[in-house]
Amino acid sequence: MKQTSLAILVAATLTVALSTTAFAQTRKSQKMTVQTTTATTYAPSYYANNEVTALLGMTAGALNLGADYARMNGNWGGGGYFFLQLSKDKNGVPAISQIMSFGGLLKVNLVDANNVRVFIAPGAGITMVKDGSNNGTSKSDETVIGPIWKMGVTYKTDANFNIGLETLAFGNFFNDNLNNYAGPSQYYSVAMGFAF
Repeated sequence: MKQTSLAILVAATLTVALSTTAFAQTRKSQKMTVQTTTATTYAPSYYANNEVTALLGMTAGALNLGADYARMNGNWGGGGYFFLQLSKDKNGVPAISQIMSFGGLLKVNLVDANNVRVFIAPGAGITMVKDGSNNGTSKSDETVIGPIWKMGVTYKTDANFNIGLETLAFGNFFNDNLNNYAGPSQYYSVAMGFAF
C-alpha cells in the first residue's frame, strides 16, 4: 500500500510538473512597460555652485575695479572679494584716494525672483589707503582692518549671467591715523555676474 501511494504521489507530481512546463512554453511572453513623463520644475535658476562677479565703476572720474567670488549653497555662500579704487588729484590735492582692499564675505540672496536678485554680503577685509595719513610734514600709506558691507541688485539675463549695480562700504576697526582719506563713504559699481 505504501508503495502504491508513493507511486501515485510521484505520478501526480510529474503530471503537474509537465503540464505546468507545457503551459509556460505555450504562453506568450509579455513585456511590462512603464510610461514615464518628465515634469518641468520651476525653481530659481541661479543656484549654481560658484559665482564670480566683475565690478567696474567710477567715483568722481576715477576708475574702480573689483571682483567677488562666492561658493553658493542655495541662497547663501562664502567667498572673497578684491577692490581697487584708482586715485585722482585736482589742483595737486587728492580728490579721491587710491585704495586696494581684499578679504572674505558671506553672500546672502534676499530675493531671488524670476529675473531679479537682491543680495547682501557682509564681510571683513584689509584695506590699504595710499597717502592715508598726513602729519603736516609728510604723507604715509595706511592699512586698515575692518568690516565691509556689500549690497546689490541684479537682473538675470539667463541662468548663468546677470548684470546690475553693487555698492561697497568699508569700515575701520583699529587705525586712528587715517586722517587724509579723500573719497565717498560708499563705492558704486556695475556688477556682471557669472555662474558656473
